[in-house]
Amino acid sequence: MSANFSIQADNGNDIQFNDPNQLGQGGSGVVHVYSDAGTHYLTIASEADWTIKVTAMSGQPAAPQDSAAQPAPGTSAKAVVDQYYQDLNTHNYQAAWQLGGSNLSGGSGYATWAAGYVTTASISASTMQNGHHTVSVNITATQTDGSIKTYTGTYTVAHGAIVAANITQTGGPN
Repeated sequence: MSANFSIQADNGNDIQFNDPNQLGQGGSGVVHVYSDAGTHYLTIASEADWTIKVTAMSGQPAAPQDSAAQPAPGTSAKAVVDQYYQDLNTHNYQAAWQLGGSNLSGGSGYATWAAGYVTTASISASTMQNGHHTVSVNITATQTDGSIKTYTGTYTVAHGAIVAANITQTGGPN
């Protein structure tokens, strides 16, 4: 039996590719995307069962995916930022990574980014939507040693994920 399989990817900035596109009883395809780190949205069309593997540039599996963590289309920017902090508070770093941690890691990768929260016991974030894509935030982060760090700034949200941040520490130990 012959079956069709195709993938279309979009990085959220209207850069798209359509590959692999296979027709037949089996096959494989590889797509390399360089200099385009961050969140990508895949549209998969298939008439049969296929296996898809996404790897980071190192050849290792990409950061864990949790599609349930993604907000519904049309979700407000404020709701995305609120969910991000809820995920951080519950130590669901995989979900927070998907909601924008990947765009805030400075290229350090998932493991290093998540390890940055090892001394954070809890986070309280007060958010206010400023515009369609911008959210102001005041953050109080209680550390595992009992000390408190405070931050203020803004997040930019696009396509259901945080894509940029301008956050400044305003108090507490460095």
